Amino acid sequence: MDTLAQQIYEGATPDLAAIVEAWGERFALLHRLGDTPQDPEWHAEGDVYVHTSMVIEETYGLLEQVELSAERRLALVLSAVFHDIAKPLRTQTRVIAGKERIVAPRHADEGRSYLAYRILELGLPASVTTQVLALVGHHHDPKHLVIDDRPARRYRKLARLADVELLYLLEQADMRGRRCPDRAEQIEYIDLFGLFAVEHGVFGAMQPTQSLYEGWWEHICAELNGFDETTRAFVFARAVREAERGEIYTPQEAVAKSYGYRDAFADLVVLCGPSGSGKTTWARHHLPEHHVVSMDDIREELTGDTADQSRNGEVRQIAKEQLKDHLRNHRKVVWDATNLRRDFRGLPLGLGFDYDAFTTLVCFHMEPGEFRRRNRERDRSVPDAVLDKQLESVQWPQADEAHRVVFLRDDEQ
Repeated sequence: MDTLAQQIYEGATPDLAAIVEAWGERFALLHRLGDTPQDPEWHAEGDVYVHTSMVIEETYGLLEQVELSAERRLALVLSAVFHDIAKPLRTQTRVIAGKERIVAPRHADEGRSYLAYRILELGLPASVTTQVLALVGHHHDPKHLVIDDRPARRYRKLARLADVELLYLLEQADMRGRRCPDRAEQIEYIDLFGLFAVEHGVFGAMQPTQSLYEGWWEHICAELNGFDETTRAFVFARAVREAERGEIYTPQEAVAKSYGYRDAFADLVVLCGPSGSGKTTWARHHLPEHHVVSMDDIREELTGDTADQSRNGEVRQIAKEQLKDHLRNHRKVVWDATNLRRDFRGLPLGLGFDYDAFTTLVCFHMEPGEFRRRNRERDRSVPDAVLDKQLESVQWPQADEAHRVVFLRDDEQ
């Protein structure tokens, strides 16, 4: 583990200046926090650097009042450090209610994507990496769940995606680490979020999906005991998705709806990772029975060169028609492309949902240096500049984009 991360793990409380000094080269946006303004009414404390410093100090104060494992403590501190890391990229002015405001739309999601590969260089435990990305990406959710008066199912969904207790503590620190006229009201929203999370039974560490939907898995397995494990897993995963969308409310409804698809369905695996991540090799070794729809193969067939982007529209259309044929005929199929942007992987996943397929998103999660090494060693290598551009364009997958989302690291290849 990185030296400073290890110190925090052991209880150290470095300030933001020490963190920037240690990690500024890895996370260049840390150096831009002080140059990024915030709205003078909503953030009267000053720029993003000042705010982040205050949030870190508030986090240390909260940690004195709660008992957390060393890993959860580390995840919380790192999420405080990085919660607004993308504000330098997203900050802009916008007229709201006739007044010019400084805003940073979608900075939480972009921050998560910015960190996704870079954070691996710290050598953190996998659970810490997963939680930091989740906390940064979802740190606006607690307040919005309260303001929008969301039902219990939305809290269950959030508990499937992030550690709700850590999210509560992060947002307590976030709201306390600012100066604004309605600060007390903002803190109250987070207080209410904590109360509602307790009421809905999701406050605490991140829970397995089967625990959040207690009794659902058991009921589905009992009712479908004549089906194989894949079918039962599909019915359960689809039930969770439909429950979180408010389409069903009981496992009995899930079993009843499964009559329409459980006897024959396609198995779709969508790969996600930059060039050199080993997607094609992994699919060949682990999914030998799956048909493959490969954008590179189609591009090579049309142009003679996998790097030729001149006929991308035609490539996508051919790939789409191939995929639809496999889905229509209930086959096992892999969609092999980089799929780093949400709209790109949304195409095959959307078709999978439309055709009642069991969808799995497999994300290749390793350090950028490893991608570069593997890319240089393969036959279809791309220039480093192209790989760098791919990594900058990443929109890190949400854990609910498919029925199953799997993150693969080096030792899981």
